[in-house]
Amino acid sequence: MRVGILTFHDALNYGAVLQCYALQNTLMNLGYEVEVIDYKNDFINKFYSPFYIEKFNLKKIAYMFYAFNSKVKRNKIFKNFRTQYLKLSKTKYNKDNIEDADNIYDVIIVGSDQVWNLEQTDGDLNYLLKFAKTTICCSYAASFGISCIADELKDSYIENLSKFRDISVREKSGKQIVKELANKEASVNVDPTLLLPKEEWKRITNEDASSEKYICVYKINLSQGYKYAKQLSKETGLKVIVLKPDRSCPNEFEKMKYASPTDFLKTIANAEYVITDSFHGCVFSIIFEKKFIACLDSRANNKNTRITELLDSTGLQNRLINDELKVLEIQKEINYLSVKEKLMVEREKSIKYLEAIRN
Repeated sequence: MRVGILTFHDALNYGAVLQCYALQNTLMNLGYEVEVIDYKNDFINKFYSPFYIEKFNLKKIAYMFYAFNSKVKRNKIFKNFRTQYLKLSKTKYNKDNIEDADNIYDVIIVGSDQVWNLEQTDGDLNYLLKFAKTTICCSYAASFGISCIADELKDSYIENLSKFRDISVREKSGKQIVKELANKEASVNVDPTLLLPKEEWKRITNEDASSEKYICVYKINLSQGYKYAKQLSKETGLKVIVLKPDRSCPNEFEKMKYASPTDFLKTIANAEYVITDSFHGCVFSIIFEKKFIACLDSRANNKNTRITELLDSTGLQNRLINDELKVLEIQKEINYLSVKEKLMVEREKSIKYLEAIRN
């Protein structure tokens, strides 16, 4: 059976490309012939262009020139990963020719990520497979990114969700949305990155474990993250390595500004401790059995839900902190045997869903 995956594979985001890689390889391990549909959404891709300016004023223009080389390098790094590790369709698709993909695959699977968040895609209904007329439509761990649908968008969702034979979503709120709009039962499944075991991820880190001990910080919107890292570094004497540092990163920290997705995996895999506010930072800390803490930004509600649900499901609620006094909790050992047992239940459920697509 030939399967096409439609997702945000082209984003300059570690989680986006790694979840695509994970779903692709899981399906291949199940015996499917798999291809990632090389579809580009102009609205999403413009943010990654070195020439993108949010507003035309002197400050924004100056920042474009400041960030130009950085964006060029990051585009090249992620392109190299996609070329090496993703089985991309030979045809490059956009909104004008995506209908040509309709008869190529037996099944198209949409997901994971916020592929059903029309605000994020600028109303692109192709992620709801509007273009598909004859191909079997399915999803895996797709997310709406919101807990309720605006009235003016409901008809579009109803029309397109109704054509899906099998629906899998990422959050419980998504299951409820599907039931209310399409009167269909959706399966709630784990993020694709959790479908692959540690050994498979280590195959693409390209390096054996480092003997040097360090603290890894993966910061997205974490206002207190550097404070936590300084405190832990002082307590342990370990250096701090920061993935994707911003301009507020302390000078004494080692900065990995242009880490590739494989560098991202390797840095977490070899760390003694991980401090993160990222869902996938938590996921790979768990996969690689690290001592970690998850630090939540109260302003990032959707992301917080993903992290708290992950920690709840794995019995790791104590790894969640919101004040620096608790940061030394990271030094406590984690019973990863119990964690793996809990994850195995969810992984097997998700694998069964993907196996059933061929029926």
